[in-house]
Amino acid sequence: MKNKLTFDYAGIQMTYTMMYAGIGAFISVFLLANHFSNTEIGLVMSAANLMTVLLQPSVADFADRTKKFMLTDLILLIAAAVGLFTAFLFFLRGHSILLFVFYVLAMGVHGFLQPLVNSLLFKVEAAGYHLNFGLCRAMGSVGYAAVTGVLGSLIEKFGINMVPAATEISLAMLAGMVLLMSRHYRQALSSNEAKDPAFVRTEQKDDISLTAFIKNNIPFVILNTGVIFLFFHQYIISSFMIQIITPLGGDSAQMGTMFSLSAAIEVPAMIAAGIIGRKFNSCQLLKFSMFGFILKNVLLFLAKSTFLVYVSQCTQMLGYALFYPAMVQYIGESMSKGEAVKGQALFTIMMTIAGVLANLTGGMILDTVGVRMLVLSCLVTVIIGAVIFFVMTDRAWKGNTK
Repeated sequence: MKNKLTFDYAGIQMTYTMMYAGIGAFISVFLLANHFSNTEIGLVMSAANLMTVLLQPSVADFADRTKKFMLTDLILLIAAAVGLFTAFLFFLRGHSILLFVFYVLAMGVHGFLQPLVNSLLFKVEAAGYHLNFGLCRAMGSVGYAAVTGVLGSLIEKFGINMVPAATEISLAMLAGMVLLMSRHYRQALSSNEAKDPAFVRTEQKDDISLTAFIKNNIPFVILNTGVIFLFFHQYIISSFMIQIITPLGGDSAQMGTMFSLSAAIEVPAMIAAGIIGRKFNSCQLLKFSMFGFILKNVLLFLAKSTFLVYVSQCTQMLGYALFYPAMVQYIGESMSKGEAVKGQALFTIMMTIAGVLANLTGGMILDTVGVRMLVLSCLVTVIIGAVIFFVMTDRAWKGNTK
């Protein structure tokens, strides 16, 4: 049964990421074709991320407390809402407020899924089924690589309707995987004669309030400000890659290949995360990943052709691919169960705030001072984020040792 649940959760990670590969990775391609400016594209992404930041904690808290809805039900409902808003993108064309609104809604509601998908893992493990997170998250990269690898060429051949089409197909696949996992989990619980902590709320004696969490974990909160600086470039590249590579001779097909390459290169590192985590502690892995982030941005800044951009994407296995599993491990190891849930939520919120700032400023930087300064801003912010992590990683750990 453990193998079935691992397969199901890996499928959920894969299809959830595939949904973003459409409307997220190719947002500039879609909106530029509808005559949006770089600044306006940035505003769409910023509004979506801001929506996620403001409402995501409430959605996660509702999921944790409700006895009426199972966790899988909420994932399906939110995914269906994304599908509904995305459907409007097939018909809305031109520089219109309606296109702006529905793109924001589709992206913003999609952001609600991440903490629910993460919570599904934590609660399944709490029920006694340990899942290989690195392997499951690697499947997310595989899905992202698959979609971005072909979507750019499909857009060149069939037009921008391929963007919402890719999202809708991925949504249908996600729904299937969620239903499959729900069925397998119920079978496992029935055979074990256990309660169902993965799908209904359970009380935790060590749960604490958000205020108490922040008060008890000031070093960790400071550490997470580094996440904002680190992920600034991640959102810039995700939203504005087509603008970065066009002066270098690139097009949407090459952009898709670049995204696919960076996602595919993550897979070996994420699959090996469990083995690496046994040889090196999470503090060491977090610090080492900083070099990967910096190298990626140095290469991007030096690029005079698309070749170095491809090379910079290959450094993803030294940066993000190590950082994300290490951060999850770091939170789990240095905090109690009640704190770890909120620690994961804070980490997610900080990434989303990075998206708000990156997309809000990225479009304006492009329109006012150009691509070169945009890429330089990525390099500067990632260095600041790396310094924060080097200084605070050990201190945050010591501050939270029980």
